[in-house]
Amino acid sequence: MSARHRRKSSVRAKITNLMIYLLVAVLALLAGRFLYDWFNFGRGHRAYVAGDCFSANRYYKRVISGWRVVEIGNYNAMAEFEMSECEALLETINLERNGQFSQALQEYLEYLESHPESELNEAIRQRSSALFAQADPTGLVNEMICTHTNALLEQQLVPQRQSNLPELHLACAHFYAQEGQVHQAYAAYVTFLTEYPEHESGHEAENGLVENALACQKPELLRDSALRERPDFLPKLYYTCGLNFESAGELGSAIPMFLRFLREYPEHRFKDQIATALARSIVAQTASGEYDQLPELQGRRSTGSETSKVSILNGSAFPLLIAIHGTEAGVVELKACPECSAAVSCPASSPAAEFSLRAGEYQAVIQASQEESPAYWLGSWYLEAESAYSLCFTGR
Repeated sequence: MSARHRRKSSVRAKITNLMIYLLVAVLALLAGRFLYDWFNFGRGHRAYVAGDCFSANRYYKRVISGWRVVEIGNYNAMAEFEMSECEALLETINLERNGQFSQALQEYLEYLESHPESELNEAIRQRSSALFAQADPTGLVNEMICTHTNALLEQQLVPQRQSNLPELHLACAHFYAQEGQVHQAYAAYVTFLTEYPEHESGHEAENGLVENALACQKPELLRDSALRERPDFLPKLYYTCGLNFESAGELGSAIPMFLRFLREYPEHRFKDQIATALARSIVAQTASGEYDQLPELQGRRSTGSETSKVSILNGSAFPLLIAIHGTEAGVVELKACPECSAAVSCPASSPAAEFSLRAGEYQAVIQASQEESPAYWLGSWYLEAESAYSLCFTGR
């Protein structure tokens, strides 16, 4: 073999060896990259499944940021996908840390509904359980949460339902009330009291309901519902609504509330307070409108006691509502006297009411429920101690 031929063979051998070295180097690089990706993705995936996205993303970044000749094992794409899910979870965790609990719960719900097969779902449910443990129910609700309570249950985001679900419903009722959503608040309070009649927060829900404007506008709806069986609920409703109407200057609405209280609960422990409020409202309403002058009291005589006594007889053919307000107060309803229609005085059979009052100045109103519209009489009296007075009212 000539020297020239030997040189060519040597060059070819060197080239071949170089190619082999390069191939081995590339294969080693690929194997090393594969093992590196396999190791980091595996660590990241275990952290991902456990819901530890802080740790998972550190490993995923190592997979994604690395240079590679070719993709082996598809770890880059899988890391990017799971990292994107983790980023969404981390944003929600930041909401938790900032005390935005209702927004965090909303994000958890939306995530579960849009990612039904995600391996993060169990971790999310665990974080939701932790939310209920650390946040007050009022901090967990917003418009979306309150309109999607069934979805929360379907996604298993409400732990210990027996205790947490009622509190969530009540928190939504308070939320609607604070937002001025009267109809939604009314419905939420009624639902709570109906579905959880024995709940320890029942009085709290009652207070919210009686402060609701809709409850005061249509009290008969509540009177005819199962809520009428709740002790003291309707008296509280009538009293609170009456006072609210009175303070707002809506005496025409306050008076029927106070009257309902006294008519339906004549022996209630608060009947005296209600009678005072009713008399006060009737006198104020009458004084601001059209009325006739009430006749003077007659027949002053000694009673032998420190109080004053006032007897009023109904000598008219109409039912009367009598209200006296001053040092003390009293309200009485008298039946009509049909046989008195042509009388100019009060026969012995006339319906009568007697008031026992401390001495002092008083205003008195008599409302006659005539056929066309009520008629009013207003008068001012000074009652002396140990005195008795009488009035025959004929409406003439």
